[in-house]
Amino acid sequence: MMNDPLTLKEHRKQASDLTLGISSSSIYQAVLREMRSRKVSGSCLDYGAGAGGLLKLLHPTKIFDQLYGADLMSRPKDLDDAIEWLQQDLNDELVSHKLEFDVLVSSEVIEHLENPRAVFRDFFSKLKPGGTLIVTTPNQQSIRSLVSLLTKGHFDQFRDRDYPRHITALLHSDIERCATEAGFADGHFSYTNEGLMPLPKLVVKWQSVTFGLASGRLFSDNVIYSCVKPVN
Repeated sequence: MMNDPLTLKEHRKQASDLTLGISSSSIYQAVLREMRSRKVSGSCLDYGAGAGGLLKLLHPTKIFDQLYGADLMSRPKDLDDAIEWLQQDLNDELVSHKLEFDVLVSSEVIEHLENPRAVFRDFFSKLKPGGTLIVTTPNQQSIRSLVSLLTKGHFDQFRDRDYPRHITALLHSDIERCATEAGFADGHFSYTNEGLMPLPKLVVKWQSVTFGLASGRLFSDNVIYSCVKPVN
């Protein structure tokens, strides 16, 4: 039964393994753009670092003095030794000897977790005053996702084919409420500007047929939300 602790642990591990711990290049680049826009520095925790793709991009940039990764998956073998790794179930409160970070990134993670409000509260507690949070997740308000809701009865990327990888679909208002209820301020949405057209059995991006002109909420498969922990 799912109530059995061992079975629940196995279920979460299975869901984690199915993600492969990777995201697309467009998502990583969107995170980097947001970091530059926010002019971040100091220490950074990649919360849900998976196979370490984002950390491997960040390490040579020297944007941060120290990088950390946290995930249910084990430490990637090719990760630089200077990057500290915390292995644990992210459905539980993060345990770390470092109490607070300057930046916390959660890229394509929140949709895999069971309680987004508890997760945002954990984000808040792990950031220094003035620290920056950057979250990315599937965009439920794209044309692709809305068409799926109308024709298939559920948001795209949250249909039966996506279970148990994706379990928590969040609208923009849900993300903003989770953040503000946790105490965050100065929230801002941006997009990957890369998204698939809702065409059955065809893989065609809006950008390829509009010469890159299609962008923003309606034409992006993923949304980025950044906000700040107030100083006072």
